[in-house]
Amino acid sequence: MTQLKVILSDTQIPFHDTKAMATVCNLLADRASDITEVHQIGDFFDFTAISRWVDGTLAEDGKLLQRELDVAQGVMRDILKAYGGNKTRVMGNHDNRLRSYLNTKAKGLAGLRALAYDNLTMAYEYGWETKDEPYTLAPGTVAVHGLAVRKYSGHTAHAHLEKIPAGNVVHGHTHRAGLVWRNDRWGMEVGCLMDKAKASYLAAGYADWQQAIGVLYVDGKQVWPQLLEFKADRSLMFEGKRYRP
Repeated sequence: MTQLKVILSDTQIPFHDTKAMATVCNLLADRASDITEVHQIGDFFDFTAISRWVDGTLAEDGKLLQRELDVAQGVMRDILKAYGGNKTRVMGNHDNRLRSYLNTKAKGLAGLRALAYDNLTMAYEYGWETKDEPYTLAPGTVAVHGLAVRKYSGHTAHAHLEKIPAGNVVHGHTHRAGLVWRNDRWGMEVGCLMDKAKASYLAAGYADWQQAIGVLYVDGKQVWPQLLEFKADRSLMFEGKRYRP
């Protein structure tokens, strides 16, 4: 039986695109019985509240962090309502801001189980499990968040294929969408689910980013990758059906 795996790109909640996420949830709800796993490629959170950008400012008061966690719970609640099956994710560099903050500015709290990433973010309550990377997403296929960024779509995927000696790779981080091959191996950049208008650090809101998610069809040891791009109205096309917010 062919398995269907859906790969969600960087959300960086609370800077996610709410309309794009609504479309994702509509797709998940419609195909819930066919989907065997939903995987999120990292940077689920932005964690602005514990980043170096707010270090020593009034925003470093815990209230902003709580608001980010509250928004994320709403997103996870919507996803759970649409799809109650297996949900996994890997850590991105923005997610790692929590660990970095505890290990530097709050060492006395670093060992508390309550502040472990999945516990603080209430992952288990909403059916999520964070996996160590490289996470085997499918036969011969690993998921990583990634740290390298090349200039153009697809170029970073090639770089990851060079770093990973065998098999295929799915990664995030670049906010670009691209699917490339090297002989019989492939690499996929899954784009992002961020709202560029919320990214105040972008010049006039511009960035060479593409909103997209990925899917994998898995039949035995064979894996077929596919990118699903969002149009300006935040709709996407999957298997001949158009999904909208």
